[in-house]
Amino acid sequence: MELRKWAPWNWFRKEQQVEQANLPVHRRNPSPAPVEGAAAGGHPILQLQREIDRLFDQVFRGFGLGPTLLPSLNEPDLWQGMLRPSLDIQEHEDRYEVSLELPGVDPDDVQITLEDEVLVIRGEKRREESHRNGRQHRIERVYGSFQRMLDLPLDADPEQIKASFRHGVLTVRIGKRATPASRGRLIPVEKA
Repeated sequence: MELRKWAPWNWFRKEQQVEQANLPVHRRNPSPAPVEGAAAGGHPILQLQREIDRLFDQVFRGFGLGPTLLPSLNEPDLWQGMLRPSLDIQEHEDRYEVSLELPGVDPDDVQITLEDEVLVIRGEKRREESHRNGRQHRIERVYGSFQRMLDLPLDADPEQIKASFRHGVLTVRIGKRATPASRGRLIPVEKA
């Protein structure tokens, strides 16, 4: 029985490696010296502060911000790094379909490449400068560059990749091979 066909394919292996490599190093300060007369666990105010910091770390780690607190609105590069289009991956009998939500993105600003069996989708959501004399009161939309990296499964055919863009959704169709490509080979043993 071939167990590999039951294990789910990790489409995001390369993307996760890149994200891990780009995480900032975060060093925590050692626990401050206990306040005179405080219990062994430290002053209650310091304990509360550490607990609040821990909660913020857990919450914002889900947004890809790592163990830092809320970024400043004056740091556009950090906010642009949050632009990460949502995607769906469907498997059909003869192909895979990857759909990315890209509202407000011009199809000319999207680039799809195949690099060492990794499908890389890059693009940019540009900000419209149509407000000439008006004041902006609030900006919630996110602008900037994005990138998604998808490891192709063994049975994906890199020669059969097509992409289309309609109503703000990019759809990439990846054909399947009749037989999966082998990533290994038999090495003959020569007699000496």
